[in-house]
Amino acid sequence: DVESKRRQFAISRTGAMGLMQVMPTTFYYISGGDPFLAADNIEAGVKYFSRQLKKFGTPELALAAYNAGPQRVNDGKAPVFGETKQHIKRILSVYNQ
Repeated sequence: DVESKRRQFAISRTGAMGLMQVMPTTFYYISGGDPFLAADNIEAGVKYFSRQLKKFGTPELALAAYNAGPQRVNDGKAPVFGETKQHIKRILSVYNQ
């Protein structure tokens, strides 16, 4: 919802696809499905987020990795990109409601 505004066929300016805005390389690494089918996209997005949560240990860092890429989360710190900070804030706000 936050990522795509509930648009199943959404494509971001960076190429992220579908409801959960998963990058193509990430999607096809995780799934053999269709990135624009809701069930396939949600499954891939949840699996990817779950991997980031296991790797980084906190929802904030997992969200940072989901948004900016895991290689940009260093020494237990989220990247300082404005977009990533806003992404974390928006997702946690919706989650906490």
